[in-house]
Amino acid sequence: MSVVIAHLVWRSRVPACAVIHIGFLAFAPSINLTDLDNDISAWISKDDPVYQTYERFRNEFGGGRTLIIALHSDRLFTSESLESIPSVTEDIERVEHVQRVQSLATANIVRALPPADDDEGGGIEVRPLLDNLNPPRAADVVRQRALDDQLLRGDLVSEDGTVTAIVVTFDEDRIDEVRGV
Repeated sequence: MSVVIAHLVWRSRVPACAVIHIGFLAFAPSINLTDLDNDISAWISKDDPVYQTYERFRNEFGGGRTLIIALHSDRLFTSESLESIPSVTEDIERVEHVQRVQSLATANIVRALPPADDDEGGGIEVRPLLDNLNPPRAADVVRQRALDDQLLRGDLVSEDGTVTAIVVTFDEDRIDEVRGV
């Protein structure tokens, strides 16, 4: 039986391909390649508990539309370069629909403080990475602090200190509203 079907398919391959091509050409004008909706609701029903969990998580922690800008320079940790990063960060923050920008300008260094006495447990110190760029050799101090911090090295600054990232997070709901989704 399968031999008969194979012969039938083989003999009708040219007409079958012609029908497929004619069908494609007939429906081609109705194809809209500029309106693609890959929103999660296109894949999962809004009534699904998985979708509800996703929405709750997104509302609590923010959306997933992120842009990462990498700045590469052998002179990244110079006073001139470090002084330009806050300016670039602020400019990006002013762009419509930007929710948050993370860069060396917004990074904080967290350090454990030793206890003042035996009865006390110590504390933590939180200070901006780029808190003071005026003293001599401040850029070298910032470079060392950034590379020594396990939360920054490998995320906002490369292991060798030649690349930094500016991470831009967008307001998903506002973008969807503007797009009409």
